Amino acid sequence: MLNHVRTLLLNLSYDGNGAEHIPSSFLQLPLPAPFSEVNAILFPSGSSRSYKQFLAHHYLNIIRAAGLEERLKDFDSRISYPLDRSDFFKIHRNSNPFVSNSAYPIFVYGKFRGNETNDSFYDNFEITQVSNTTKVLIYSTVRKKYMNGNSLYDTAEVAAENQLSFVDNLSVPIIIGSTGISFSIDGGATFTGTANKSWQFLVESPFETQVVKIINALSNLPLERLFQLPSRIDTKTFENLWKKHYNPVYRLAGLLLTYVSKLDNTL
Repeated sequence: MLNHVRTLLLNLSYDGNGAEHIPSSFLQLPLPAPFSEVNAILFPSGSSRSYKQFLAHHYLNIIRAAGLEERLKDFDSRISYPLDRSDFFKIHRNSNPFVSNSAYPIFVYGKFRGNETNDSFYDNFEITQVSNTTKVLIYSTVRKKYMNGNSLYDTAEVAAENQLSFVDNLSVPIIIGSTGISFSIDGGATFTGTANKSWQFLVESPFETQVVKIINALSNLPLERLFQLPSRIDTKTFENLWKKHYNPVYRLAGLLLTYVSKLDNTL
């Protein structure tokens, strides 16, 4: 959406990728308080560029759900894609684990959470046994790095090797960094009887937004400082939605439109 509301809300400089729907002339704005305080909650620190774009898209859909879609055009009538397009963020990835030796199955646990801090909502892991030992290498084909705990390595060096420890024939789960994913391998009694076994699995997780958590965090801010700032349009209706409406969707929609209206006035 080449739309002024979305551009100000997202506040990301154009980087040459027209598919991001950011105007080619736009440069990220320095945000003074109280704008920076609101922005830090809407777009948490450490969020990837892709995740921020998902959040902006979701916030515009909140405004749409509150029946205020036409107000998105108060400053700019350009709409380059419909908000109800379900395929704007393609999130479906499926894969069955690959096991080179069926006598040694792999079990994958957890929920992938790398999508918020990395540009991908999925990752593909290749696990390889080091010779005929109980050590394995974990390689991310997305990051193109070997992983051991939270450490990343460019090559399959000794420091990148993960040690398997078996209890009742099943290895103690190996945690893959901060991805939220761990795995175990079965067959400990004969594990070193064969060499260079390999496993591969893909994990994916849809982007998520926790609206109630965001609203609760925004409620703890001294937002009167924002409301007292001037605007080119009357924002009283938006402010009252935030202050008085019982529905969290309407409340957040009102605050989002207030925020952008006040920010637009600073340009």
